[in-house]
Amino acid sequence: IGHHKERETLRQSAQGKNIAQAYLFVGPRSIGKSLCALEFASFLTREPDFEPSEDKPHPYEVMVLRPTREAKRGVTKVKNISAESIREALSFLSQFPVSGGFRVLIIEDAHRLSETAQNVLLKTLEEPQSSAVIILVTHETGSLLGTVVSRVKKIRFDFVEEPMIREAVAGFYSSDQLSTVAPFF
Repeated sequence: IGHHKERETLRQSAQGKNIAQAYLFVGPRSIGKSLCALEFASFLTREPDFEPSEDKPHPYEVMVLRPTREAKRGVTKVKNISAESIREALSFLSQFPVSGGFRVLIIEDAHRLSETAQNVLLKTLEEPQSSAVIILVTHETGSLLGTVVSRVKKIRFDFVEEPMIREAVAGFYSSDQLSTVAPFF
């Protein structure tokens, strides 16, 4: 729901072959940045769906890298994205795309990249491959190295206005169903 301006900007840049090699999708938490990254990746790779399977963990030219979560004694900790994880992801990106024109790496919670991981990533940002696109998704740019931020195209996402959310939600429900959902909106 929403982000029409940002999504249209990305679509036009892709259609006009004016694609940056790296993007930073930034804005408040839980507003759709990751979904827009997946939508853009789908457009770039010309694949409508890229659900991983056991035999193909990255079947359609897209890899999503997230911080790992570790649960011990009932406490879940979110670990930083390691340099080794970035090296594996960059190895994925270095392969030539099979079906579309690009391979895409989406790094969710990019603020969780360790400093070493950011430095490993920096080398690729300085010398990008023409068939690779990297999308960093975060709500916190202060944890990213200035050299990383300076080498990406920043796309700012803001909250979607309430009337737009109401209108979109109304399209999902019949008028009878909407009356039971309406108190929540």
